Amino acid sequence: MELSHRLQSSADRKRIRDRRHQQAFRAKNARRIRWLEEQVASCERFHHSEGIQRILEMNHVLRAQNEALLAREAILKRIFKSWENENSRGIPSLSGRTDYSGSGGRGHISSSPTLNRMPTRIPASDILSTAPPLQPQIFWNMLPLHEACSYPESCHWFAYPNLIFSSADTPSPLDLLYGSRTNALADMICTSLRGEPFRDPERLALGWILYHFTKWYMSPSPAAYEKIPTFARPVLEQLHTIHPRVLDCVFVVPAMRLNLMRRWHQYHGRHQELIGLLSCCWRLRWPWGEPILERNAYNELCIRPSFYDTFMSEKGWGLTPEFIKRFPELLSGVDVHSIIYAIA
Repeated sequence: MELSHRLQSSADRKRIRDRRHQQAFRAKNARRIRWLEEQVASCERFHHSEGIQRILEMNHVLRAQNEALLAREAILKRIFKSWENENSRGIPSLSGRTDYSGSGGRGHISSSPTLNRMPTRIPASDILSTAPPLQPQIFWNMLPLHEACSYPESCHWFAYPNLIFSSADTPSPLDLLYGSRTNALADMICTSLRGEPFRDPERLALGWILYHFTKWYMSPSPAAYEKIPTFARPVLEQLHTIHPRVLDCVFVVPAMRLNLMRRWHQYHGRHQELIGLLSCCWRLRWPWGEPILERNAYNELCIRPSFYDTFMSEKGWGLTPEFIKRFPELLSGVDVHSIIYAIA
């Protein structure tokens, strides 16, 4: 072998070395490709597309909730700051550190060392009777706290945030009634409501509210929030209590929604029965056979203004006696006479 090596020229030896390097390089690349294929197969097995969509959605929701918490913190800081400013202008502190002299006139701070050392505390009963209650304000960027990775069949479209973002800001009423090939969100809502015993007025009205509620939830903004009826907007308890997402989409009067949240655990195994009966009994106060669509100046079918005003108002909805008899506890705190709707 030593003799054959001597007989080879330097160029031949270089070609042999290069060939060996190429073979080693190809073998190394083949090992890398096999490793990448194994990783891809593992990802496809344990992290399927639906799971990735849910993770992306949870990330979006957590970011939005974090922004909402920061907004609440800023509000509380402004409230505390206003109290500090009032105290600095001579308004008595509720902690009892500042006192007023009855003889010094209103707003005159006493300079008596004895009074400064032993302040006269304001009775708590007087404070409660004179101070107006502080009502927390709900803002457009405050999102409800729902259970993580909870996707009931009635609102499965939340699992597809990309489709929601790509859908139009305002749907066509025909898309909500009959489905769509261009508006994915309207099509999914239509498919879901089609499985419930709704008339066309309830299907269009609930679909419209669900559509705009979903668009606001996934991309909060003041304009999107304004498109949600007042009675369908989240109440304070929805912002602070973790609950199933489906209850955010039950657009009954707020008091009923709170009763559903508080008693939801009592209906374990009966949730489908409850939601199904509510779908049958929650009715829009709209005359039977009255048109809900009309043509605009461009000959396009759109929602009649009178129908829109009806379903956007809490007074435009009613509950039939069947649900009230079956679940009377869910009407606690609700004026039953104002909500009952007997179908002739």
